[in-house]
Amino acid sequence: MGTISQWSVATVSGGDFQIYDETGGVNRLYIKTDTGNVGIGTLAPERKLHVDGSALITAGGPAGNAGLEVRGSSGSWGPSVGVNNGSQEWRMASWSDNSLKFVKISGATFTPFMISNNSFQDALVLAANGVGVGIANPTANLHVSGSGLSTTLSIANTTVGGVNWTLLSLGGGTSLGEGLFQIFNPKAENEPGELTPIHGIPAISIDPKHNIALGQPFAQAKLHVFGGASTGTSLLVESNGSKDLIKATDLSSNVVRFRVDRATGSIFKTGTVSFVQAYPPDLTKQIVYISLEGPEAGTYFRGTASLVNGKAVIALPDHFSMVTNDEGVTVQLTPLGEALQLFVLEKTAKQIVVREATGKNGKFDYLVQGIRKGFENHQVIQDKLK
Repeated sequence: MGTISQWSVATVSGGDFQIYDETGGVNRLYIKTDTGNVGIGTLAPERKLHVDGSALITAGGPAGNAGLEVRGSSGSWGPSVGVNNGSQEWRMASWSDNSLKFVKISGATFTPFMISNNSFQDALVLAANGVGVGIANPTANLHVSGSGLSTTLSIANTTVGGVNWTLLSLGGGTSLGEGLFQIFNPKAENEPGELTPIHGIPAISIDPKHNIALGQPFAQAKLHVFGGASTGTSLLVESNGSKDLIKATDLSSNVVRFRVDRATGSIFKTGTVSFVQAYPPDLTKQIVYISLEGPEAGTYFRGTASLVNGKAVIALPDHFSMVTNDEGVTVQLTPLGEALQLFVLEKTAKQIVVREATGKNGKFDYLVQGIRKGFENHQVIQDKLK
């Protein structure tokens, strides 16, 4: 047969009460007479119930019954539950505003986590698949879900110069564009002509068809860039790589329609370069001129000169000679008002010398053309780009 335990119930010195296990030589319960504090596993209880060791509470009945409930009067703290490892104390407290706060007590007191009294269903869910905000079954590491006009996620920096950036997903029933995803700074000022959504000016706006707008809510192209007065350059492309700065390809024909070479800055295109000007007689129409094109990178300078004693020495401007190679310079001459027997005696990118065969004087127009320096070896027939 097993040993029969011997117990004693007694009032000890100072009037304290104890239940003592005589067989095991262990105090099982101790009550301080001056405070009424009850100790289990300790002779010096510091609270109404002080357990030195582990404790287990099994909740019975319906799931709504609390296994442990702490009640108290309202106040700046209200009822709280504390955890203390001897060097750091934390408390979970019901606050006077009916919120639930997790407060660091030791050292500098602060509240790293709080649940507001007006919180919503599934405000924060920690699940196996990730963290859910507004959703019970998150499908990503961080899954934020909402309803109504918009769902927002803000990232703020409160230091001087810091900005509050907000991610916004717009719902239906709004003229701002349902289904838009936007990134914006609510305090940004409007640029002239910018459309202003309810939460501010979006830096980036993406519609359900993946069209992207920069600087306004609604994209009218796959990439729509709106540059206001304060931004200066609307689109800036910088690169130190080996590829093209810009490249536009027609996928239906697999043809590169436009590209900008990074190394030289040269522009390659399949179409023409035009300038457009209004047509005053009919404002529904316009004048479209096309740039002259050829198999070389041409330069030109033109003007009118006069013969003196049958000779004209024409100094070409420095900017022309700086960009034009001496080799390949050609000159065209057109007499004005009378027939002249003109010929070119000398031609460089710096000057041309013209003579009249009979020594006559007169006026003439001239056109000097050359090849741009650095582009003398342009190859007309090239491999097709992929």
